[in-house]
Parts: sequence; C-alpha cells; structure tokens
Amino acid sequence: DLIRDIQRKFENQTIATLVKILSYLPKPPAILVQVLREYDYRNLKTLLRAKNTGLRDLPLWDISPYGEVPLDYDGFPENLKDTGFWDLVSRMGEKELFDLEFELDKRYYAELAGHAADLPARERKIMGPLVSLEITLQNLIWSLRLRYYFSLPWEKVEKLLFPTGYGEIPLDRKSVV
Repeated sequence: DLIRDIQRKFENQTIATLVKILSYLPKPPAILVQVLREYDYRNLKTLLRAKNTGLRDLPLWDISPYGEVPLDYDGFPENLKDTGFWDLVSRMGEKELFDLEFELDKRYYAELAGHAADLPARERKIMGPLVSLEITLQNLIWSLRLRYYFSLPWEKVEKLLFPTGYGEIPLDRKSVV
C-alpha cells in the first residue's frame, strides 16, 4: 500500500504541474496536451474494467480542463456520448476488454505520433526520437507481459504490438494514419 500511495501522490503532483504549465499557455501545444491525456485514456480503461468486473474503488485521474472522459462510474458508458470515444461504446459488447484496452493504447500512440508529425521540422527533430523511444519501450514492456503473464506465443504477441510505423515519426501527418 505504501508504494501505491507514493506512486499516486507522485502522479497527482505530476498532473497538477502539467495542468499548471499548460494553463500559462494561451494555446497549449497539442503534443503536450496529448501527453497529459494519457491519464484520460487510463481513466477510460479503468471505467471499462469497472463495467466488466463491478469494481468501483479504483481512483480516476482528474486532468481538468484537458480531460474528455467524464469521471463518473454511474453514468458510464452513456456519458461518453459527446466525446471522441463514443465509437467505443458500440464495440463494448463485441470485443473483449483486453482488445478494447489495446485499441485505446494504439489510438493514444497514433495520436501522439500524429502530433509529433505536426510539429515544425526543428521541434520534430527533437520530439520525434522521444516519441519513437516511448513507443519502443511500451512495445518491450507489453511484449514481456504478453509472453510471461499471459503465456502467449511470439506469433500472437507480434500481432499485439503497437504498429512499428510509429517507430519513425513521419515528416507529414498523412503517413501516420
């Protein structure tokens, strides 16, 4: 519990700092907002798990005013209607939780890579390798989890990695999609 509490406090401080920094900017860069929105995606995965398991004691991350996912267990999934995640609701009954979470992760990283691709060339030279490294590290962690926690053979693991096309941030956004 101590480690979880320390991690929670650290992440709350990180969120507060990021929100404060973004609040000073008249129009925050989309890539910085996307980095903060990782917590929005985490909230959505928590809500999906709660819907499937009935567990509602997991805390949600408040990234106001940059969050899109309503922080409400009771209104979920209907409260996604006016968000960019509404399309997910129709697939909730069709796909396993695992597949929905993976789909959300792929979506997050595609958007992150897209925002990196939208940066001016000088900034893209700096951010592109960082985004690429983040995606590579997530693939490494994810592949180890799939192999050792879920005992999946490499043939299945390989299909569940984030597309390697994100590895090199393209010069234009069209190549990300």
